[in-house]
Amino acid sequence: MCDSVSYTREGSIGILKIDQPKTRNALDWEMQQQFAKIVRHCAADTTQRALIITGTGKTFIAGGNIRDQVDQYDAATGAKLNGIMSDALAELTQLSYPVIAAINGNAYGGGCELLTACDLRVMSATARLHFVQAKMGLTTGWGGTARLVQLVGASRAMEILLTARGISAENAQQIGLVHRITTDNTLTTALEWAQEIIQLPSNALGALKRLVWQSTTLDAGYSAETELFVQQWQHPNHIEAVAAFVEKRQPLFDQ
Repeated sequence: MCDSVSYTREGSIGILKIDQPKTRNALDWEMQQQFAKIVRHCAADTTQRALIITGTGKTFIAGGNIRDQVDQYDAATGAKLNGIMSDALAELTQLSYPVIAAINGNAYGGGCELLTACDLRVMSATARLHFVQAKMGLTTGWGGTARLVQLVGASRAMEILLTARGISAENAQQIGLVHRITTDNTLTTALEWAQEIIQLPSNALGALKRLVWQSTTLDAGYSAETELFVQQWQHPNHIEAVAAFVEKRQPLFDQ
């Protein structure tokens, strides 16, 4: 059992919490497996009406744990890193009830991809979103590009991904990536919102969610991302980016 990824209930509302603040809530292999297991449990639970995903400390989620993958640049490792969370996040979008991201702090890389798989997003006013994949010599790997394009449009998605710039809560709301900003506890705010939403009929909520996600097909984007992510995982620039991260220095990319 992985204690760093927990699942609790507040009535009919599930809470999935990442609790590894020492590593900025980065997901190692065990945590990824536990996350996927909880999502499968939620999919089978007919008594649940909503799910909230949040982190602890100053970070929401920092994606995959880089230190857990040092010197593992083979295609099989890239495919494993892509597969576990891509499948879990795709299943999040297919849950028959609303999923709310309570973005308690900064999100990085895969953590930003994760919040795009949620239906609604509440963000701390002091948090920032960092799609840092380009800085790591990678593409998105958890289905994030296709969903980001669907959420904010191709033009904004292109700027976000190609510049790897940080996005403030205010800017995220302006472009439609975040729905609500709060100066209060994000989990409390998300719970209050979930309680409000689940007063509506569950059959209608589930059907409407399905319609929204299916309005733009994501399958082609997911397939292309898997191929490109595994290619870039093995690239010297990604290997150099990880080495620079571990050694706390600026990377020297092969341009």
